[in-house]
Amino acid sequence: MPPRRFAAIALPVLALSLFLTGWLYRDAHPFGGIALPVPPGDLIARAQSIGTERFGPGWGTARMKARLHRDNALLRQLQVEHGMERANALQRALGIGYAWDVTLTSDTRNNIRVTGPGDQEREAFQRAARVVQGDARLRFDVNGRLLSFTVPSTDSAARPASFAASREAAVAFLAAYAPTDLLPRGDGDMRSKWGGLLAPTAALTDTAHPGTAMRFSASLFLPEIADSVAVSITVHAGSVSAYAYDIIVPAPYRDSDMNIPAYALVLMTICALVVSMILIFIKRLRSYEIGWRTGLYLAAIAVVAFSTELVETPELGLSWDLLLVVLIAPIFIGLAVAVVWPIGESIAREEMRPQLYAFDLLFKGRIMHAEVGKGMLGGIAAGTALAAVWLLLLRLAGFAFPLWMTGNDQESLASIGTFSPVLLQLGRQIVNAIFITSALFLFIVSVLKRRIASPALLIVVGALPYAILSGQDLHPFPLGSLIALAIGAGLVWTLLRINALALLVAVCTSGLILTNALMFSSGNPWLHSAAIGHAGLAAVLIAWALAALWTKDPVADPDAIAPAFVLRISERVRLQRELEVARNVQMSFLPKSTPAVDGLDIAAQCIPAMEVGGDYYDFLDLGPRKVGVAIGDVSGKGTQAAFYMTLTKGFLRALSPRSDSPAAVLRAMNGLFYENVERGHFVSMIYAVFDLEAMTVRIGRAGHNPPIRLRPDGTMEELRSSGVALGCDIGEKFDAAMEEREIALSPGDVFVFYTDGITEAMTRGREEFGEDRLHAVLRSHAGASAAVITEALLADVGRFAGKTEQHDDMTVVLVRIV
Repeated sequence: MPPRRFAAIALPVLALSLFLTGWLYRDAHPFGGIALPVPPGDLIARAQSIGTERFGPGWGTARMKARLHRDNALLRQLQVEHGMERANALQRALGIGYAWDVTLTSDTRNNIRVTGPGDQEREAFQRAARVVQGDARLRFDVNGRLLSFTVPSTDSAARPASFAASREAAVAFLAAYAPTDLLPRGDGDMRSKWGGLLAPTAALTDTAHPGTAMRFSASLFLPEIADSVAVSITVHAGSVSAYAYDIIVPAPYRDSDMNIPAYALVLMTICALVVSMILIFIKRLRSYEIGWRTGLYLAAIAVVAFSTELVETPELGLSWDLLLVVLIAPIFIGLAVAVVWPIGESIAREEMRPQLYAFDLLFKGRIMHAEVGKGMLGGIAAGTALAAVWLLLLRLAGFAFPLWMTGNDQESLASIGTFSPVLLQLGRQIVNAIFITSALFLFIVSVLKRRIASPALLIVVGALPYAILSGQDLHPFPLGSLIALAIGAGLVWTLLRINALALLVAVCTSGLILTNALMFSSGNPWLHSAAIGHAGLAAVLIAWALAALWTKDPVADPDAIAPAFVLRISERVRLQRELEVARNVQMSFLPKSTPAVDGLDIAAQCIPAMEVGGDYYDFLDLGPRKVGVAIGDVSGKGTQAAFYMTLTKGFLRALSPRSDSPAAVLRAMNGLFYENVERGHFVSMIYAVFDLEAMTVRIGRAGHNPPIRLRPDGTMEELRSSGVALGCDIGEKFDAAMEEREIALSPGDVFVFYTDGITEAMTRGREEFGEDRLHAVLRSHAGASAAVITEALLADVGRFAGKTEQHDDMTVVLVRIV
């Protein structure tokens, strides 16, 4: 497609897709209900302020980290009972479904430092250190209201507090920090309202300090979703050590949403993919058909991207542990990319070589090339379009089915709360895109392309593994997989119609588009600026792609920049195609059907061991109610044997009309074969002439396996006669050895002609099928038609050999006297 026309299609698609994504996201996406008016930095400051108020200045200098948490059970209830659009609206209005976890880990409590030598500062530090044993956790809703507070304590100096003092401490804490929107309206301050609701639950057992902890609780009601809200608070030695403000979700929604059959299917798909890739990797490595160049480039990119992701992941914080992870984990990711990509690339070079041309250009430094621009612009447009299509399908499906997505897809949430959401998401999407492109599309689609001729069927079947692996995030699983199938089909189309670079960019873009939509819809100016950063990067890439599309292509010959291993693959593919042509030509030389002769029931089949072979059979019309039957086996296998087989057919066709005597015909053939074929090559052959007027068959055997006569009662006779193979000798020795045998025909008799590939078929233990098994099969089917006996014999040979590679051609011809 010309560059101008391609850009004229891609740019409007991109613009329309961006519009649809912005229009659909808040109502259709499971994350569309996230509203984050309070930045995580403000929540950390609030957590430090609460800690300082409760435990002194030592807390305020501790380092904390914030992570967005999702209430999976509550979200599932909202999405199932109210539908996705209403569920998202309730989340935004009530500030429910998501919350911020602010954590001070035990590993970071040593970061608490006190300046100054005074006793007051030292006492404050010791108090904070006593309190912060283990992990200190605070949870805020998206509007900054405190939902939970947990500070484990093993303060040996703790003393029991009275019930009244403990209750007063609980009421004071709730009045100062707990949400108030569900409290009864009317007169009275917060203390009196909480005091009227709070009731003692139990005195907790503390083996070290008995009687030092008391728990109180209150029950509220959230009318918008008809759920109860449980408030619990624990007072330890007169100080609040735990507090929780929880929405009580009905039991069915708290149950695990794990679909065992679905996860079993996912596991089987992954195992099948891994095993098949390993087997092909070993085979291709032995054949020197694996190239490392592109894989190493992408591995380096993946290492940098994954390192960026680790540094920006909020769960890790900053510590020596992080430094160790950042140094080691990316190495394993790089090694995985360096192996997985070459496997997919190797098989794709065989089936879809033009699709990888853009990568060759890119990693050769030819970045201003139309194929590169096409891949970049097409990938951005395709990825944005697929994101919009996914949202549209969610929207349409939500009208008819209860959808929910909880627990599995945390990637979009991971970037919120980091120093640079742009870098984290970019790094994560690049790593994911490399693995998805190589394993799920380059590898699988290339394997399927060998067997599926229809482009439409290839697109659908090629998308199935992606649908299985991606559909598990959306429930119910069958519907989620069906929606993912549509997206996977779009990605396969992108690979086939544009190129592999477009596929890689599309996978990366689709994830970034949805993440940006989350950032824009969150209502947080800080996240808006991060999303603008992604948009700016996309604008630069689009400008580059447009400039490349309008640049005159500096490289015309793809072979000039292709890796060396590609030439080996191309040579092998060329030879395979030539052999396939030779096989088709050879098979065309064999009879296309058995002759219809009144009084004879004939069946025949030839199975070459290689693309072409040296077995041969033929039928010759010798006049009314007279037919010639020939079967032969050329020494050796492959193309040379096929050539000599073709030569033999020509000799027989030329000589058979001259005489009804098989011996005479074979003698003449021997002379021609000996003169035209180099020494060391020969043909074993049987030529028989069935004469239904005289009810006889005359047989000449030139060193071939003796035919078998099978009678209706199951008795058998090997029809042996002397003879030497064609091409072994010329002159008196061959003529003297040639014997012609004449046999009377009887109704029901079956004459079996076969090559030694039947009797010499072997198992992996090198046990041969042998004549005894051949006789047993024939005897068990005495009286059956020629076709039935033929199919039964070949099926039995196949079962016997199992998966052992066929080492010789197999041919059988049966003539039954009716």
